[in-house]
Amino acid sequence: PTPIPYPPQEYRSLLSTYHNNAAACLLPLGRLSECLENCSIALAYDPLYIKAYIRRAKVLEKMPQESSSPWDAAGSSSADSSTPPPSIGDFEGALADVKKAIELLSSKQQRTKPEQRTLQALNLDSKRLQKIVDERMEKMKAETMGKLKDLGNSLLSNFGLSLDNFSATQDPNTGGYSIGFNNK
Repeated sequence: PTPIPYPPQEYRSLLSTYHNNAAACLLPLGRLSECLENCSIALAYDPLYIKAYIRRAKVLEKMPQESSSPWDAAGSSSADSSTPPPSIGDFEGALADVKKAIELLSSKQQRTKPEQRTLQALNLDSKRLQKIVDERMEKMKAETMGKLKDLGNSLLSNFGLSLDNFSATQDPNTGGYSIGFNNK
């Protein structure tokens, strides 16, 4: 089969609308991956299509995502080879799409009342998604630090030490850290 050439400019807006409408039909049916694909195609044809960004954000928030923690693969024992359950939502991607929709709506000189309401709703969504992203990041940082501490303790245990034997104090003037040894 020969590749289909990119459509002429006059058809791109129509194709974008078609794919976004197809995504609108697929979303209530729960066919999220097809919906996501149609939204992405709509945005490829028209990168300024606000409705496609909003719809894709909704889909990304609902789609199951495989766990992306680097500790899942390396830290799982050979006895438990089950795959971790997927977490729901690509909140970072959804947040990026919501921010892009806000940017596009905010750049319009004249906004209709429905567009103003949409902008207000998007701002609320942005705050909600940012909170979720921040909470996930803090949880991931805590998990990572816990795993690193466990790794450090496993290495130091060969010498009869643990990370509890060391303390880090921050210099208020320079912001640097000094590490001290506490013989407990």
